Amino acid sequence: MKAYIVATLLISTIMMSLIDTNEYDSIQSEESQFEMDYSLCGSQTFSEKVKFAFKKESNLDQYSASQMYLNNEWVVVVNYPYCNHHLTNLVDEKVEDFRSFSILSGTWIVEFQTGYVAFEYLSQLQNSGYLWTFYPLIEKEFNLRYQPNDDNFTEQWYLDNSGQNNGTSGIDLNVKNVWPEYTGDGIVIGVVDDGIDYTHLDISPNFISDYSYDYCGNDNNPNPTSNDH
Repeated sequence: MKAYIVATLLISTIMMSLIDTNEYDSIQSEESQFEMDYSLCGSQTFSEKVKFAFKKESNLDQYSASQMYLNNEWVVVVNYPYCNHHLTNLVDEKVEDFRSFSILSGTWIVEFQTGYVAFEYLSQLQNSGYLWTFYPLIEKEFNLRYQPNDDNFTEQWYLDNSGQNNGTSGIDLNVKNVWPEYTGDGIVIGVVDDGIDYTHLDISPNFISDYSYDYCGNDNNPNPTSNDH
């Protein structure tokens, strides 16, 4: 009888060991897809203005019911540190297709069958800590913030090419399309030249003398002089 009990316990122990091992392997398998890379990614790499823009767009109260539940393309920003990995390690069969933003770490456009599926699924991922934010990708129409009052603007074909000087219309820097969203605030532009008239009305309000250096005069005054070489 004792031998039978011992054998039974031995078999039970072996079986329990197999069960525990399988469960452990299963957990490890699920977690192995996120072997954490703690390099900076996602919103950690965004400027404050980019973060603000995302938070503004991800306020879901601003979207109508049709925009929310009929739109199948959504912008998704994966949370740190999961943003270090490809989206396939996170999503399942509910996702139809996706593509990444190469210039915005951890940011994807994800396509679902319906917006309702998207909202429910993405909400679950965000509540689980995988997503930083998400919102429906809605096409918007913008009006130009302003038209420059520079008399020479129409001559600057590289800014707005309307075919002047017998050029090809539309072949320009396409800057007007970004004016509604970008002001240039916080951007520093460096100019290497033999002199800059920083007292000019277009330059003086934003000129930073601390960033300037005159190698001819060995000072921070880059204003050109007649004896500069």
